[in-house]
Amino acid sequence: MPGLVQVENYRAQPLHTPTYTVTPYIQTVRVGLNGRQFLYLWRRPVSVLVQDHTGQEVVLPVRDATRIAVVVMAGIILGAAISSFIISRARRPA
Repeated sequence: MPGLVQVENYRAQPLHTPTYTVTPYIQTVRVGLNGRQFLYLWRRPVSVLVQDHTGQEVVLPVRDATRIAVVVMAGIILGAAISSFIISRARRPA
């Protein structure tokens, strides 16, 4: 039985040019129940494999700006929630 969170990595179809072959790699994060109904599905780029005509390969990581923004926003929201909790506890009479 699959878990609540499933993470899978995929290799997409390579793109061929006269001098390079470019292969993107993608990660899928699925959050759901019973492995069938997904409450949340997130696909994000992970890296790109570039191969030239001589066979030399270079892996280029992809920075996901959306993920960075989500983590920053979650940190701000969590900080604000903790701050308001502390302030509300300090204002209560003992």
